[in-house]
Amino acid sequence: MNPSELSTEQRMLGAAGALVLYAISLLFFPWIGIANQTASGWDTMPSPWIALLLALVGAGALAAAAFDIEIPVTIAPIPLAAYCSSVVAIMTFAVLLEVTSRKWGLLLAAVFAVVGVMLSVWLWREQDRS
Repeated sequence: MNPSELSTEQRMLGAAGALVLYAISLLFFPWIGIANQTASGWDTMPSPWIALLLALVGAGALAAAAFDIEIPVTIAPIPLAAYCSSVVAIMTFAVLLEVTSRKWGLLLAAVFAVVGVMLSVWLWREQDRS
């Protein structure tokens, strides 16, 4: 499958899905742990509610743009989603580099954050060209 064959709406929904999966991994998956003790991203990340809020705002903006729903703010949805997803990715990589006892949930969250950033920035660049 060639990624350039994806439609703009499919890329928007892919980025929104990645950010929703990030939010799920933040809340429920183990990020760190020693022996039988694990902690989720909510327990690991400083100010996790900021990351959760930014991920959900970015996903909502992308989904609204994909389905042509007008949002009641004057901010363009694709740059908003690119900004939100980049902050989420930076926060996640800060935790990834800081902790030593990483679990699979943290690695998945990092992958979801990177996919969200890549797709939203790709959309933003295409929007600027047209």
